[in-house]
Amino acid sequence: MNLKDYLPKRLLSAPVEEFQDAFQPQIDAFAQVMWDIMQKELFAGTALQWLPLWETAYGIPSEPEKPISYRRSRLLSKMRGAGTTTTEMIRQVVLSYSNSDCEIVEKNSTYQFEIHFVGTIGIPPNMDDVKAAIEEIKPAHLGYQFVYLFRTWDMVSDQTWGELSSQSFAQIKG
Repeated sequence: MNLKDYLPKRLLSAPVEEFQDAFQPQIDAFAQVMWDIMQKELFAGTALQWLPLWETAYGIPSEPEKPISYRRSRLLSKMRGAGTTTTEMIRQVVLSYSNSDCEIVEKNSTYQFEIHFVGTIGIPPNMDDVKAAIEEIKPAHLGYQFVYLFRTWDMVSDQTWGELSSQSFAQIKG
């Protein structure tokens, strides 16, 4: 953005052009700062300096000692959790916290649902945050359970290590 481009030609004279030229570097620097803010800080997925503002806006306590990636995933999960709770919303929230694919199985007759972790063997990391996020977005009258994939000793005791990679998993409710 050049200031001279916004003036009518009849006003361009030596003193006016010198005045414009003196301010042009500051205008360019300001425009670059604004561009950086628009590109980075205005989006929750890329915010760094404004991350505490995003957290405050969504009612999340700011924890600067935690890694940025954790704080962003918590914020994005909270943003995804706005609105009517659906099985897809629950799946997306669980995915954003645990980094493990899951399936949601509704048990309407018993007023509960199950979260089957199908992308991880064992208990995925960050389960405390997964539980807190689910408690926040699920309807109050619904209960839930986690279903994890494990290999049991009975499944692998008579096999070699090479054969184990093709073995199926037992589901154990947790």
